Formats: sequence, C-alpha cells, structure tokens
Amino acid sequence: TKAPTKAPTKKPTKVPTKKPSKNNATDADTLKLQRANEGDVVTFGKYEQDGNTSNGKEKIEWIVLKKKDGKLLLLSKYALDAVPYNQKKTKTTWKDCTLRKWLNKDFINAAFTATEKSKILDTKVVNTEAHGNLTWFSEGGDNTVDKVFLFSYKEATDYFTSAWLRTCMPTDYAVGNECLKNSNGGTCFWWLRSPGYEQNHAAVVDDAGALGNYNFVNTFIYGVRPVIWITP
Repeated sequence: TKAPTKAPTKKPTKVPTKKPSKNNATDADTLKLQRANEGDVVTFGKYEQDGNTSNGKEKIEWIVLKKKDGKLLLLSKYALDAVPYNQKKTKTTWKDCTLRKWLNKDFINAAFTATEKSKILDTKVVNTEAHGNLTWFSEGGDNTVDKVFLFSYKEATDYFTSAWLRTCMPTDYAVGNECLKNSNGGTCFWWLRSPGYEQNHAAVVDDAGALGNYNFVNTFIYGVRPVIWITP
C-alpha cells in the first residue's frame, strides 16, 4: 500500500518587527498642542538656545495665552535672541522696523519646517494709538499682517495680571548674542512693538516685568519674545 503523501509543513509568516518611529516625540508634541488649554506650555518649532550649535537646535517652548475656535495664541517662554528693534537710530514704527522683517524672514525660516510654517496664521496686527502708552505721543503707524509679531504695550498688560508674570529669562544663545541678563534674577528686558515716548524709541518690558521706555530703537541688548497664532 502506498503511503499517503505528507503535506509540507507551512512555515509561520514572520511578522517584521516594527521599528519605533523617529517622529514619536513630534507626534506627542502635536497631540499636546491639539489638546492644549490657556496657561499650558507647549513645544513648537526649534531654535538654537543652549549656545552649542554642534548638538542641533532645541525645541521652542511657548505659553498658550489664548485659545479661540481651535486656534492658539503662543508667546515664547524665553527671550530667544537679542536683536535691535531697528538697525539704525531713526524714527520708525512697527511696520517699518527691521525687527519685524527679521521675525518674518530670518526667524521664521530658522525656527520652523515647511509643515510648521503652514500652521502659522496670518495675523492682523493693530498699531493704533490705543495699543501704545496713552501718555506718549508717538505714532504706532499702520496696521500690518504678520505671521510672527511682538506684543503691543496694551497686550502686555491685557494678558498678564502682574509684573512678575511678565518677567522673562533669556536663553544662553540670546545671552551669547549680548542680551543683558540681570545678575540677580536672571531675567532680561524684552521688546514690545509699540513706540516709546519718542519716535526713535520702542517700548519694552524690563527685567522686573514693568512696562516702560528705556532706550533707542537700535539698542542691541534687549531680548525678543516672538508671538504667533497657530492652528495645531
């Protein structure tokens, strides 16, 4: 009697081991952005911060100051760089100052990928007299539309209930670019977009969180805290 043919044993299909995604951290950051509420600190984009360029850029931390219709208003937690409000000591406004151009070209290109830039909204930036110090007689200039901007004198009071909450520390990179750091608390001055009491001055928040007018627009030792509206 002929023995029955033995069916070949089927080898189990090997399921390939799934490699961990290199984007896990990014995915987690995006999820946190989408779930963020006012007062949260989130990360979005990267910029040199520790002063060591050999280890790459560091994630930018932002304070969520407002959430509206799913959109987020973000202010950088730290002063990210030290850049003058305007390169020359001259009469200027936010519309014409060189810091506005730097934020919407150099900074945005350095800090964000193409995908991240697509999430940053064009924002109508109001520069009327009501956004400045009403006891000063300088002109705020025309309104602008920007992706990256600075707070006005009024906004710096509207979004913070105390001077202490306005205090800000600079990154090591900003200090390396000559941002003046208070030797006691480690805080710094940071620019606002509103003009100062003269047209060749710009308003600032000082290292104690008070709002004022301290120097000419070409001062190079004050920090920059970018502001953006995004759709996460």
